Amino acid sequence: MLYSVDNDIAMLCKRHPEYLKEKMVKVVYAMQAMPDAVEEAKRRDIWLVTA
Repeated sequence: MLYSVDNDIAMLCKRHPEYLKEKMVKVVYAMQAMPDAVEEAKRRDIWLVTA
């Protein structure tokens, strides 16, 4: 899932840079996060927000 988020953001940056500001924060919201998802989010510099 986090890989997909990175790909979607990269595509948005490439196709529609006018919609983005200089600073962007990547955030994924999840009810629960497995430890491997937490590590992957850290590696990809994505904020992982849980309930």
